[in-house]
Amino acid sequence: MKTLRTFLAVPLGQNVIKAIDTIRSELVSVLPDVRWVSPETMHLTIKFFGDIPSQDIDKIKTAMQPLQKELESFETDISGLGAFPSLSRPRVIWLGVKNQAAFKRLHSAVEKELSCIGFEQDERPFSPHLTLGRVKKPIPSADRLLEKYRHVYCGKMKADRLVLFESRLNPRGAVHLPLFSITLGDSLSEDLETD
Repeated sequence: MKTLRTFLAVPLGQNVIKAIDTIRSELVSVLPDVRWVSPETMHLTIKFFGDIPSQDIDKIKTAMQPLQKELESFETDISGLGAFPSLSRPRVIWLGVKNQAAFKRLHSAVEKELSCIGFEQDERPFSPHLTLGRVKKPIPSADRLLEKYRHVYCGKMKADRLVLFESRLNPRGAVHLPLFSITLGDSLSEDLETD
């Protein structure tokens, strides 16, 4: 049985991607021992599935259809840099997402629909963010180096689509291939499947 590594996400606007690329370029020179995420592959993850049978794709697509009429698109700002678990001991460096309440409503609606078709709901609290990089080893004075970017602003974007991506891992990093997309407050868009 063929399986696909998949996740549902809100894609980023081009203006935000450009701004993130500028910031990431600065940070690469300051923090070379971080595995930086390519801005082109960044997205706001709503639900990570992991490996699922390929026949589940159609079930997920059908389950997402009611959200097109139930949920409206919304605007958000991408601003502020932080880290998990903290700026002084970063393991993951992230960019903040405003309009958290709207993202949490979206996440809750997705989880509810998917639970109706047998997917377990994620028990962890949902914390919308954009992963910028993963730290390989401790960074001395990390908080001092990252403080300059704490209030960085990467622009405004509209969260108006949910895309189911397949994530294919290769030696140069993950490649994300869109399988289908729904437009919030609109009709189902065409399949985006590529081989």
